[in-house]
Amino acid sequence: METYKIRTRIKENHKLMIEDLPFEKGEEVEVTITQKSDISIDEIMKLEDRAGAFDFLKDEREDIYTVKDLKVRYK
Repeated sequence: METYKIRTRIKENHKLMIEDLPFEKGEEVEVTITQKSDISIDEIMKLEDRAGAFDFLKDEREDIYTVKDLKVRYK
């Protein structure tokens, strides 16, 4: 599977026009539409950190595995 990133704008009547795609007629494709955001990845990471959603990972009771539990140790 190949991924193509194309920037475009919504036209009048809420229509999206994408031309000159490298696919054949009848070929099945998957389309994902993401709205552009002005928020940077760094800002999102800071927000996640402050929100506390992952605070449970700091709890020692969650640290239930040790090196002895490894089946394969990668270098």
